[in-house]
Amino acid sequence: MFKDFEVQETSLEAFKSILPHINKNQAKILKAARDIEKIQMDWTNRELAMWLGWDINRVTPRVKELREKRMITENQRRQCAVTKNSAIAWRVK
Repeated sequence: MFKDFEVQETSLEAFKSILPHINKNQAKILKAARDIEKIQMDWTNRELAMWLGWDINRVTPRVKELREKRMITENQRRQCAVTKNSAIAWRVK
């Protein structure tokens, strides 16, 4: 599966260990969050919802679940690019 990449065995084991513990929508959230983080430092729930084309009510519970699993962490409070209001910006751990 990861033959073309040089990955430390411990990193590979850690990655494989989380797969069974997240559902399909949580995995989509993590992938989108990582994609956003390639462009900017962090993201708000509304920014992530816009990126995915999802309703905010579909995003917020998944982000909460991933926070509880300690896979996402608060980065800062800043102005959301979508709402222009102050919001928590998150990052993938």
